[in-house]
Amino acid sequence: MKPFAAFAAILLLISTPATARDLGGVNIPDSLILVGEKSPLVLNGAGYRKKFFIKVYIGALYLAQPAGQSEAILNAGTSRAMRMHFLRDVSQDQFAGAWNDGIAPNHTAVEMRALRARLDQLNILIGNLRHKDVLRIEMRAGGETEIWVNDLQRGKIGGADFQRALLTAWLGAKPADADLKRALLGGKE
Repeated sequence: MKPFAAFAAILLLISTPATARDLGGVNIPDSLILVGEKSPLVLNGAGYRKKFFIKVYIGALYLAQPAGQSEAILNAGTSRAMRMHFLRDVSQDQFAGAWNDGIAPNHTAVEMRALRARLDQLNILIGNLRHKDVLRIEMRAGGETEIWVNDLQRGKIGGADFQRALLTAWLGAKPADADLKRALLGGKE
């Protein structure tokens, strides 16, 4: 019976799907602790952002509590964070275009005008990103968004409406990448 038990254990290990903690050789932390906060945010899901079948970055969504519904995440009053590990160089202009691809389809023209100055500020804060850079967008419970590149804070942008708009790029009704949305929601929705 011992050889059977060993064989069963090996089969179990082989058939278990890989966790999001290691995606394409990139280590995805299980949790993040935001500066000044006591409780960690937990990994909700992670996946690839692809553009025309090209992997651009690995995105990981962190929440106070796991959630499988995008509306619950978009409307949460708790801190949230999106961590992006870049797999290629992305210019500021390319990133600005990507925001438009993800945010504009989820908003009216009037809403986009209200967001435009803050989106422009975001693009300036992020700048050009290189292969292996890590961009972290921390959305604090009070409505303040902090932009970090390679663990260096680049700046802050205010507004809970801005946080929601950013999240719609990944989790909105019309996300830029539906597969990434599914992955960030832990395969749910």
